[in-house]
Amino acid sequence: MIDVDDPLTALLSFIRPAFHADAACREHPELSWFPERGEPTKAQLAVCAGCLVRDECREAGELVGIWGGLSGRARRAVSGGSGPHVGPRRATVERLEAIASMRARGAASAEIAERLGLSLAGLNSLERRYRSDDAA
Repeated sequence: MIDVDDPLTALLSFIRPAFHADAACREHPELSWFPERGEPTKAQLAVCAGCLVRDECREAGELVGIWGGLSGRARRAVSGGSGPHVGPRRATVERLEAIASMRARGAASAEIAERLGLSLAGLNSLERRYRSDDAA
């Protein structure tokens, strides 16, 4: 039911994509989904890692903010273009998702690298290259 007493909520209910009803982020209004540079994003990425609509969210993602477990910068980097919809390299996206999920569970770098078949230097390089906007 739409809250007609709150015009902003009413407006948002009409412009949000349908998948948003099932999005895990809806249960976390305390988190900033459009963080400023320097703000941590570990908690947001952990929420995204377990979200049922992560793929739909990533496809709908805007140029800024965290969508589908990736920041705007990370989406542009894995897509190879300046926008989020240029056709992501699925293998890179899957690795980034796996890293985010393992980090959210508190896994050490050595464990993550071993599970993904990477050296520690390779893991560090991948994380540095595709880190969230907040770390830039």
